[in-house]
Amino acid sequence: MKHTGRHQRVEQWFEEYHEALLRRLSGARIADAEVKDLAQEVFLRVLRVSDPDLVRHPRAYLLKVAAHVLEEWRLRGRRFVSTPPDKLETLPGTADPQTEIDGRARARRVNRALAELPPMYRAAIALRAQYGFSVAEVAVRLGVRERQVRRYIEKGYAKLRQRLADESGASGSRKG
Repeated sequence: MKHTGRHQRVEQWFEEYHEALLRRLSGARIADAEVKDLAQEVFLRVLRVSDPDLVRHPRAYLLKVAAHVLEEWRLRGRRFVSTPPDKLETLPGTADPQTEIDGRARARRVNRALAELPPMYRAAIALRAQYGFSVAEVAVRLGVRERQVRRYIEKGYAKLRQRLADESGASGSRKG
């Protein structure tokens, strides 16, 4: 099969940077089989680049694509947690209806308070708390320094606590 110049370029990158890519993905503490699958996904994505000649730093580009692939893989993994069949009986049962209602009401209050935060505060908190990214990973994702991420999170949580306290005080005064 004859490859186009584009495919030849990507094949060259594969040969030259494959080991570096595998090391980067292995550093993410995932199974070897998954490392190889993710590396393959990186190269499949790079094959879709319309003009690889525009990529001036292929190693950096591949590692950046790898970071995105790894992030997507982690997000998918967090959404779809499977439980082995032999462990199903040990899962906690559902809570009583009142506890569920209270939990849903609390979740709505938190979501409303989160929606009122500035976008960067909200993004930093979500990436850190909901998706489990490190402060360094959040900083890269948001394009800011780690120190700024810590400020966003600290100030965001302070605003959330204040908003929820204000709301609790207002709802408590309405009841009485």
